[in-house]
Amino acid sequence: MDSRTGHSFSSSSVEQTIAIAKEFARSLQPNDVVIIQGGLGVGKTHFTKGLASYFDIEQKLVQSPTYAVVHEYVGHIPLYHFDLYRLKSPNELQEIGFEEYLYNEGICIIEWPELALSFSSDAWWVVDIERSNDGSENRAIHIHNNQKYVAG
Repeated sequence: MDSRTGHSFSSSSVEQTIAIAKEFARSLQPNDVVIIQGGLGVGKTHFTKGLASYFDIEQKLVQSPTYAVVHEYVGHIPLYHFDLYRLKSPNELQEIGFEEYLYNEGICIIEWPELALSFSSDAWWVVDIERSNDGSENRAIHIHNNQKYVAG
């Protein structure tokens, strides 16, 4: 996947979403940040399962970190999976050592990233997952990079 351009994919199942994420994971390097955005229940955690499987992390271990804020997964590159939905301020991120995760040779995956934006000026990967309006399980998945993330 060319990091200078965006890519769009269509998924009609959890398995396809996981496969798309696994293919995308080939582009990732230590210290990369992946923002995954989309509404509740759109498949952000399933996408993370696909990323994890590429790095030899069992998919069944990957769960939404909504209440824990961060889950750490050990694979041939560690994954740090954040869900910032419940946090109220950037100070709460400082309290959990968020900056140390960013520069810890792992890959940070961030759901609901708005509070994290002030922590880096680097280009982050952005994954937008949108549910189809036709009532089906279809999803549009858009992946892009080489830009400073701006809340969408």
